[in-house]
Amino acid sequence: MEDLYNLLKDSKENNLQEMIDIAIKDEIDIENSIFRDQNEFNVNSKNIEFKNCLFKNCKISGSLEKTYFTYVIFEDCDFSNFSFEESNFNNVYFKNCKFIGSNFIMTRLNQIKINESNFKYSNFNNSNIKECNIKDCDFSGSEFEDVRFSRLDLKNVSFLGSRFFKTKLGLFDFTECNIDGISVEIKDLKDMIVSPYQAVELSKMLGIIIK
Repeated sequence: MEDLYNLLKDSKENNLQEMIDIAIKDEIDIENSIFRDQNEFNVNSKNIEFKNCLFKNCKISGSLEKTYFTYVIFEDCDFSNFSFEESNFNNVYFKNCKFIGSNFIMTRLNQIKINESNFKYSNFNNSNIKECNIKDCDFSGSEFEDVRFSRLDLKNVSFLGSRFFKTKLGLFDFTECNIDGISVEIKDLKDMIVSPYQAVELSKMLGIIIK
């Protein structure tokens, strides 16, 4: 992610709402901008593209749906209960952020890195998640229905009580994750990589009693 920070070295600090208004009025992308310390901020817009941007220490509510984020960093931000429905994230880095209860339905996430962030109760239904590296994060109680995963790298991630439905988990390594209480269809467990303890817990879905 060092490359992402390098892209921002010539960026300028701007007001988010002003940049959105300009982007909508002039039908242009928002590029090379830093949005810092924009707290208790509400935004509701669609069909915008952010390129080479940094969101730093922002607390934002509302929605940015059908929006493109390319080479963007979210750092120390709170976007809880925010809606990104039908948005696209490409080469995006999330660090120490809160997205509790946020809506990522029908999103596309490609080449994503997520560190030390809270996505509890978030909704990723009908999304496509590719080349995603997640470390030290909490996705407890989240929804993953009809999600297509590809090249998923997980380290110390909690999926406690999360729901996976029509979502294949095969060949992904969950041994360093908390998957207690997850809901998943038996057929989607095929080739899933788990620890012996996790295997025992998952076997309960089959009605097997291990003594």
